[in-house]
Amino acid sequence: MTGKPKIQELWTSPAVERLFDTSDLGFFIVATNGTILDANDTFCKIIGYSRARLMEMSVYDITHPDDLAMTLTTFARDNDTSTHFHEKRYLTASGTALWVKLRTVAVKNDDDSLKYRIVMVENITAEKENEIYLGQMAAIVEQSEDAIFRTNSNGIIQFWSNGAELLYGYKAEEVLGKAPDFLVAGLDESTNTDVPARLLRGEIVRDPSGFSRHKDGHVLSVSVQVFPLVDEDDNTMAFVGVHRDIRELKQLEEQLRHSQRMETAGLLAGGIAHDFNNILTVIQGSCGALEREIPRNSPLLRYLELIDRSSDKASRLTRQLLAFSRKQPI
Repeated sequence: MTGKPKIQELWTSPAVERLFDTSDLGFFIVATNGTILDANDTFCKIIGYSRARLMEMSVYDITHPDDLAMTLTTFARDNDTSTHFHEKRYLTASGTALWVKLRTVAVKNDDDSLKYRIVMVENITAEKENEIYLGQMAAIVEQSEDAIFRTNSNGIIQFWSNGAELLYGYKAEEVLGKAPDFLVAGLDESTNTDVPARLLRGEIVRDPSGFSRHKDGHVLSVSVQVFPLVDEDDNTMAFVGVHRDIRELKQLEEQLRHSQRMETAGLLAGGIAHDFNNILTVIQGSCGALEREIPRNSPLLRYLELIDRSSDKASRLTRQLLAFSRKQPI
């Protein structure tokens, strides 16, 4: 087909033309070479171009570069009179990319050759962005090391993440359709009777130092967070549990407490050593003075020697205490 046909040649009746012009869906008509022959007001609003400007362009001009190959494949087949359904991106007059759902219908000549195509356009940008967002969120959940699971409003597990499998040892097929009671370990039920009521009130329930049970029976230290999912009318639809393994954190906390205890002991040892050293100085000085006064053949001299040897041992112990307080090897 050469050139642009006159607009009136595209319509079989005024009713069809009115439907084209007033539809809430975008419509445009494409010649076999990709030239835009006409477009309705809805499509003009979607794409951001005037009707006159669009009729100076081709479908390739408004197609996103990443989707151009697909468009070329679709519109390059002159003998293809089948109906096509696909999603792609267009570029608006401002350069913004938008997602559209297309239905392309072929109109034939009397000899069954392709005359032109009518394209119905629905803007699905919001839905597509939401789909992409949900896909990204799903990927984040699946890659998370936290155990994430969802139950319905009756407390039956509907989703079990990879992190949950790693933390608890249960495969998804082992737990789906069950209540998560098998995870409970070391909890005082009397202190948790209000949890369901709190969740139904829309509260987020947290336990930063909880316990749960692994498939093989051993108890895990976990940080627990449970929150409700509600609909637009604030009706609870489901509950989500997020459990984080805090065993390493607990070990680090214990190491920190041990270090603090050792630090305190070191300070105490240093204080005692200094005070004790002052006492020993007096004892050793007194022993030296007495040794000069006592005759060499006096039976008291051996007691004085015992005091002197003991004070030497006490001095060594004092030095060890000082080394401990300074974190030096003993």
